[in-house]
Amino acid sequence: MLKKILLGILLVVLLISGALWGKPIYTRVVKFVIPGPKIVMGSPKEFTVNLVDPNMKRYLRVMMTFKYLEKKALVNEFDARDPEVRDAIIGVLRSKTVAELVGTETTEQLRTELVTAINSVLSTGEVIDLYFIEFVIQ
Repeated sequence: MLKKILLGILLVVLLISGALWGKPIYTRVVKFVIPGPKIVMGSPKEFTVNLVDPNMKRYLRVMMTFKYLEKKALVNEFDARDPEVRDAIIGVLRSKTVAELVGTETTEQLRTELVTAINSVLSTGEVIDLYFIEFVIQ
């Protein structure tokens, strides 16, 4: 009982000091007492698609993982809507040519397009980012 009272007094002192000396102390205390959602990485997914290059048979094999806030509803939706998510990803990848996929700048554009396509399917949360683990054009 005494520990709870001392902890309560300490918390009040820290909150008052944060109000007097600025927000950083207050923000640290609030984040310590009430932690934010955890960021997680999804399991890697692999895709192999034909590219749109005319007169050439080229394909892309890519493995990627998704970064998102840990929410049980979002994890369940990812599992339930996996075919829709995969279809959205394949649709974006199949619309590309080799020239559109080569280079750092174009990879960033592709990443943005894929995140947008995935988030258009999801309703209970969103993908923050995605990371390419493997990216092979043949």
